[in-house]
Amino acid sequence: MHPSGPFFTLNGKEYQQALALYPELADDVDDVTYVEKTVTGSINVGYDSYFDNSTILAQFERLFKLLQFKSEFKNHNIEVIVDNATTHTAKPYSLSDFDCFFKSGRNNGLPKGLLEINKDLNVKLPPKVKLEQLRQILANHPAFKVVSLI
Repeated sequence: MHPSGPFFTLNGKEYQQALALYPELADDVDDVTYVEKTVTGSINVGYDSYFDNSTILAQFERLFKLLQFKSEFKNHNIEVIVDNATTHTAKPYSLSDFDCFFKSGRNNGLPKGLLEINKDLNVKLPPKVKLEQLRQILANHPAFKVVSLI
């Protein structure tokens, strides 16, 4: 078996190098408890029993930070394959759940509003769109559709 398998883990020296550049790797993020030196994380199932988009993106960010320090992977091209399947426990999204707050800048923590969410989704709007039209357009966007094959 390859020394990096079956799970992605840094050795002690590699992890110390990663921490020197990215000290935040020692912290758990967004209610995810990470196994030290890895990208493997767990959540409290009794609280929110799903990984949302921001949590998944945080895990990928952690992976990309750690990958550069794994000596066995030096000078290799890495391809990441993601399974985007959902289950019957997947959380349906509503317009009010969708990243509605600014994450940084002068508006940090303030609500974005529908026009700003529209910009994030790159949706073309008719000129002089009314609020109700905007709600309907965004409600029909694939990001807010709950699709179940169960």
